Amino acid sequence: DKVDLRLQPKTKSGLRSHKLPKTKDRTIISMEHYVGMKTKLYQPKVAKSHSDQRNYQT
Repeated sequence: DKVDLRLQPKTKSGLRSHKLPKTKDRTIISMEHYVGMKTKLYQPKVAKSHSDQRNYQT
């Protein structure tokens, strides 16, 4: 039971997130998306197969 409580978000935090202005939520999401894009762009791609190696080699 203790593990379940830790994994699942508490109702208090869920209620608090709903009270935030929508623009703020959107900004946070877009920033996370932007950071994700940056890491994809600037980190070398890990080739998963031989075709990937051929396509992404520089």
